Amino acid sequence: MTPRQILTVGIVALFFIVLVLELIRRHMMREKYSLLWFFIAVAALSVPLLYAAYARIANFLGIIDVTNFFFFLAIVALFLMSLQFSLGLSSAYARSKVLIQEIGLLENRVRELEQKLSRRGGAGQGASPEDPS
Repeated sequence: MTPRQILTVGIVALFFIVLVLELIRRHMMREKYSLLWFFIAVAALSVPLLYAAYARIANFLGIIDVTNFFFFLAIVALFLMSLQFSLGLSSAYARSKVLIQEIGLLENRVRELEQKLSRRGGAGQGASPEDPS
């Protein structure tokens, strides 16, 4: 890598690390989701430092150009991010399903209590709303 490329990659990676940390500090990004982003930023920062090692790994894998190896790593990173977001969406769906069921049960309970109160003569005729029996 040329010194200009090393400097550019280093500056962009440092900016990315600072950005992720700032988003966490301002509570705009949860720590749960920031771990992968932080890992990607640190990996980008390692490119100028470990370029020769990446070149050897690419050669071992049969990848002729190191740039293609970095594109491969970027695709793997995008796959991991998609997987992480899919897991988050699945978890959110399961939680919302449970909450919807609990709301339905609570609405049914409120309806039953209202019917019980109306059969006893209403809340204004001696029945207290706190006493459901």
